[in-house]
Amino acid sequence: MRRNRLRGSVVEIDDQGIVLTDLTEEQLEDARPWNSKLRILCNEHETFGIFSAEETFPPGTFVAFLHDGRLALQITGKDTANFLRIRLGMPVELKWVSNTGRWIPRVGKWEADIEREEKKKARQQRKKKDS
Repeated sequence: MRRNRLRGSVVEIDDQGIVLTDLTEEQLEDARPWNSKLRILCNEHETFGIFSAEETFPPGTFVAFLHDGRLALQITGKDTANFLRIRLGMPVELKWVSNTGRWIPRVGKWEADIEREEKKKARQQRKKKDS
């Protein structure tokens, strides 16, 4: 797994049309953050972030969540697999994207976050020097 990408596939479609992948909770724990910078793609359809299975969303919302220890995909209120034409074996990709620059693996942060931290540190040092 590259730090900003994780790949799996569809391994099961349950009787409600929920799409289950082979990506386990363990793999996803290693792949944090789960925030909106996480883009999940399956059969050219995308959603952002992984949510709690207990959260509620308006009908027709495409969401990712953990189900029985695996990543699951669902459009609320719909038979997701049929609606999106998702079949067993199709690839699923998780990718961390950002409009704030690129991921810097050696420090485990986004480029823009590093720049923000450096600017904040410089301001604090100037303040300290001025006082």
